[in-house]
Amino acid sequence: MPILKFIHIAIMFMAVAASVGSGLLLLRIARARDVPAIRVVFNLGKSFGSLAGGLYVVGMIFGLITAYTGGWNLFAPWLLIAYVLFIVTAVNGGVVFGPWEARVVQAATASEGSVSTELQKVLDEPVPRYAAYFDVLILALLIFDMVIKPFS
Repeated sequence: MPILKFIHIAIMFMAVAASVGSGLLLLRIARARDVPAIRVVFNLGKSFGSLAGGLYVVGMIFGLITAYTGGWNLFAPWLLIAYVLFIVTAVNGGVVFGPWEARVVQAATASEGSVSTELQKVLDEPVPRYAAYFDVLILALLIFDMVIKPFS
C-alpha cells in the first residue's frame, strides 16, 4: 500500500506542476505582450493541459485504489471534501482557463507583429488571472484536507 500512496502523490505532484505551473507561466507570458512568445508558448501550453488532465485522472485512480486497498472508507468526510475540491479545480481549468488559452492563441495568430486590439482585449481579461489564483487556493485546501483529514 505505501507504494500505491507514493505513486498517487507523485503523479498528483506532476499534474499540479503541469497545470498550475504552466498556467502561471502563461499568465506571465501574456503580461509581457510579446506576440511571437505568446504564439509559441500558448501553443505549447495546449500539450501541457492535455498532459495535466491525463495525470490528474491517473493520479485520481491511484488515489482511489490506495484508499480502497488501505481499508479507508471511500465516503469518509475528508475524501468527500477531496472529491469536491478535485471537481472544482477540474471545472475551473476546463471552463475558465482552457477556453481563455484558446482565445489567446486565436487572437495571437491573427495579430500581425504587434498586439492587436483583439489580443489586447483577451489578454486583459481578469477572470483567467483570478481562476489561476483560485486554483492555487483549491490546491492548498486539497493538501490541507489530505494531511489533516478533517471531520474524520
